Amino acid sequence: SARFSWVRRHRLLLQITDVIAIVGVLVLTHFWRFVDDGTVGLGAHLYPSTWVLAALGVLWMVALSVTESRSQDLFGVGLDEYRQVISASLGAFGALAIVSYLAQAEVSRFFFAFTLPIGLALLLLGRWLTRVYLGLQRANGRALTPTIVIGDHAEVAEAVRNMRRHTEAGYLPSWTCL
Repeated sequence: SARFSWVRRHRLLLQITDVIAIVGVLVLTHFWRFVDDGTVGLGAHLYPSTWVLAALGVLWMVALSVTESRSQDLFGVGLDEYRQVISASLGAFGALAIVSYLAQAEVSRFFFAFTLPIGLALLLLGRWLTRVYLGLQRANGRALTPTIVIGDHAEVAEAVRNMRRHTEAGYLPSWTCL
């Protein structure tokens, strides 16, 4: 519905900031680590590092999706969104480490020591910036979720006051049931 179009826009904004962070760190990794020969050894074969970096980028984005790091339930409040980003990142690099070991790929420790922490920092910065933006939207009465408040008169009145006072939580009291 049109009422929840802000959810789609915010999820798209998160995807865009994730792509920027991941592509940014992978480009930095490429130019800092692979500029000399530009290859990664896999068994007896050499492959362009851009293939490996692209595969990691796709794996990282998939991990962010699978862990539901862009779920509406996580928008703008609490630490769970950041935990999901950290979990997805560690999962993606853990998978890369296991596959590298099993395939006897020559992936440098630098790859893990540089790309993971810098990429994770960029992802978390992007999430923080989108959270600040969402907070500004909510403070201006946008990006709020219509909510039904149920209870006795005093409880409903208190809940509605709290929702109006703390718009950063993202709830818009729309209906009451006494």
